Amino acid sequence: MIDEPGSPTRDFNDDFDAFRKRVIWPILMSGGGGEWFINNRDQSLEDFREFDKIWVETGYTVNFFEENLPFNNMQPNDGLITGASDCFEGVDVFAQTGQVYALYYGCADNPGTLDLTNAVGEFELRWFNPRSGAFEGTVTVLNGGSAVALPAAPNTANEDWAALITLIDCNDNDVADTLDITNLTSSDCNANAIPDECEPDADGDGLIDDCDNCPNRATGDVNNDAVVNAQDADSFASVLVDPIAADADTQCAADINADGALDGRDVAALVGLLLGN
Repeated sequence: MIDEPGSPTRDFNDDFDAFRKRVIWPILMSGGGGEWFINNRDQSLEDFREFDKIWVETGYTVNFFEENLPFNNMQPNDGLITGASDCFEGVDVFAQTGQVYALYYGCADNPGTLDLTNAVGEFELRWFNPRSGAFEGTVTVLNGGSAVALPAAPNTANEDWAALITLIDCNDNDVADTLDITNLTSSDCNANAIPDECEPDADGDGLIDDCDNCPNRATGDVNNDAVVNAQDADSFASVLVDPIAADADTQCAADINADGALDGRDVAALVGLLLGN
């Protein structure tokens, strides 16, 4: 913890931007915490509104940490960044290696190179504006396994920015999605580098919509009651006799063998489905 790290009215002459750049972010990015005090007025101050900018921007910072970082598992590691601008004492790096990296720049005119040598998989980089409390610009995908040159900040690169770099891990198993797919612990039926368990499956049949011939209705759920059982047999028979009278989703659910035709071959497929084969 940092006690009385500096008074905005004495040490920073009410320069709240400098206070944010030299005090608020560097302390938290180093794994510490602190308190603010108002020099020579802490016993008599009754109106805190003149410090509104500090309260708001501290809130932005706290929200960034609480909503995006597993900060209890992270450590300061400034040595991971090289070649970056050194304004305001340089770049602060707070990291859980291989999982998440937060970088704070007093100015981001030269983001430098981040060492991802010991990180496996793909990472996404988003830029956070400490002055607005919002992420800005586009998401950039970075490949782990080597040192990576970081992209420029979205705008006003002479100002301070925070970069959030997180492992792309949609199923939250602490394994990169690309490794899940490569190791066959996750399927990727549409070959888009996203594990199937992270993709939409409207009918809940275990087959994602992109690879499901019948995405809106589970195969065999001909009567559309969200259960495949013997009660679907009567509805199936009706569709088989007059398929044109059924809507597209019902026809799709009745095409048990998924060959695009409603015929006798679907009867055996339905029997097998009801028997659990």
